[in-house]
Amino acid sequence: MFLPVLLHRLICMGADGIARGMIRGAGPVWAGGAAAVAAALICIPVMLRLEQFYKKEMKAAPAYKGGVILLLISMMAGLCCSFIGNSLIIWIGNVWKIAADAGQEGLKAMPLFLRLPGLCLITPAAEELVFRALFYEQGKQILPRGAALLLTAAVFAAGHGAGLQTGYAFLMSLLLSVFYDKAGLPACILCHAGANLAVLLAGM
Repeated sequence: MFLPVLLHRLICMGADGIARGMIRGAGPVWAGGAAAVAAALICIPVMLRLEQFYKKEMKAAPAYKGGVILLLISMMAGLCCSFIGNSLIIWIGNVWKIAADAGQEGLKAMPLFLRLPGLCLITPAAEELVFRALFYEQGKQILPRGAALLLTAAVFAAGHGAGLQTGYAFLMSLLLSVFYDKAGLPACILCHAGANLAVLLAGM
């Protein structure tokens, strides 16, 4: 059950290590963000292969239910929830003088041509394969759905920053899992893409 998450973490750590070496060697400050996108690109085929391997053990994943309208609703839901959540984080951070998460700041430093596909296509696809199509789906085979939902949210949040960002990621994971159950993986990826798009727009 935890294998997809561990593989994802190892790939991200490897890419991050290379990026830190580049930054120390006078590389661009946004190398960390580029490393995260590169890690996601590596994860996608690895997780698709892993999904094929686990298919015999797992029940059929939720099929996509709906047309283009549902996909647009999914993306708008993610965008709106992310905008509200990030606005609250910024407001609380300003009021209580809580520093912004360094990883998020590194992503904002990336050039737009890397941020747009990286944050709004590649990263959502990779993370939803890891956390929803594999981890959450396997969790539902051995745990009650509610427990799998909460465990997935906790693991997802643990890999998404610190402090306020962790709480926000936990709530977003619950929303993404609901979209996954109700509408399938494509809608879930677009909901995640919308959430990341809101972060991108807020940083411009």
